[in-house]
Amino acid sequence: MLGIDNYTPIFYTDSAQLVANEKEKLTSLIGQRIKEIWVAWEQEENYWFNSLPVIFILENCQLELCAYQSEVYAITFNQINVDDSVDFFGAVKWEKDKLKQLNLTSYINQEVISIEIMEPIVEPISGVKCEYDTFGVGGIGFSLEKGYLAVCNGFDENRFIYERKYSCFTYKYTKI
Repeated sequence: MLGIDNYTPIFYTDSAQLVANEKEKLTSLIGQRIKEIWVAWEQEENYWFNSLPVIFILENCQLELCAYQSEVYAITFNQINVDDSVDFFGAVKWEKDKLKQLNLTSYINQEVISIEIMEPIVEPISGVKCEYDTFGVGGIGFSLEKGYLAVCNGFDENRFIYERKYSCFTYKYTKI
């Protein structure tokens, strides 16, 4: 899948289903430290290829997060070998030394305090009576000992959010 050997993600569009399937594994990350963060890096053009998973190496496991399509999100554990090549539209390799360019260096060796599922909220139009509605799985957020980091769905590609409050979207946060 996505040009990655042995990568067989389950794609989630419903946060309740994601929690039902992944809660035990996700909560086991609480108290662990982030050791490395790997991203797919396009070698010829020198940029983050954000259509492929973001890989977190923690003390006891590897977590792979990937926004696939709008409202679709994948979570896998220990499936991707970062030493393997990626067969996806050009010269793409897994890289961890690009963290400075993505402002991720301060998150290395931080302890995970809590984890939350993020769901985008469709806000009612001013003057129209309707309930708030959520759609899809928007991302996974980590409260860390010094800050916050989330990997979110940026309309079918991964994006990082460095603060819990983000102005472009409104999210419903569900701590797990």
